[in-house]
Amino acid sequence: MHQHPSHYTLHSRILGSDYVSAIQAITPGVWFNTLVPMNGVTIKYGVTTIDNLCSDLLNWNTLYLAGRMHKPLRIIKDDARVRLTQQVNLTSAVRAALLTLPANFTETELFERIAGISYTGDPRMVLPAENRGKVGNIVRKQGPQFKELYHRLVVGLPGVHWPLNTQHIHQDISPQARSLHLRKLPVNLIFHMKQRYGVQMKEEENQYWVRMAGDEKLPEMVNRDSDDRSMASDCSNIERYCIRRFREEPPIQHCQDQQVVEGLWSQSHGQE
Repeated sequence: MHQHPSHYTLHSRILGSDYVSAIQAITPGVWFNTLVPMNGVTIKYGVTTIDNLCSDLLNWNTLYLAGRMHKPLRIIKDDARVRLTQQVNLTSAVRAALLTLPANFTETELFERIAGISYTGDPRMVLPAENRGKVGNIVRKQGPQFKELYHRLVVGLPGVHWPLNTQHIHQDISPQARSLHLRKLPVNLIFHMKQRYGVQMKEEENQYWVRMAGDEKLPEMVNRDSDDRSMASDCSNIERYCIRRFREEPPIQHCQDQQVVEGLWSQSHGQE
């Protein structure tokens, strides 16, 4: 805030860094500055902690950050922890997408399913002014970047065949094969799916996962539960709550390990 005060909204500059930290103390733990001009382009960036970022990448606590990072990124400043957890995040996105796709599909269908994870449950998508073709636009304009990002991860998964020179993908959709993807989804997604599935793990663990993977409603459960994760992260609600709390309570100390995620910049900022 001291380095780039013009990036912050007027009310946040008036209330100061303690106000921003108060908002970050609430899920999803990030403050976004939007429509920021930089080097001739318009970007948005998030202020968060490395711990919070890595936790969301691994567990999909809210998908507020992890979902945005399913799309191609330009890495400006490397961080080893973020790099490793981002690979887990991308692989999780592939697994979730595969569980909602048939045996044969195209790379475009895969990319749209992955890019759509962070949009399907977004309440903005029901607004008349919101572009409902946003996901398709992102994929069409960045198809080669998506393939470069995901091809190696996809072919490394068991039961998936995707020759490099084709756009067609085949996967094994047997319950046994799908259970391998299902049980390795992020813990928060698995938690909600188990609740929705409504069956206790009474039998041997492998049998439980195979039975869930064979449920005809599995694609619906994956889609629904990857969408339900973060409606509480609606920025306007968070800000209103934090303004009240900031006025009622003494200011908290500014978090010392807070970092600007300026090293991660979505190439699709023009479509969001």
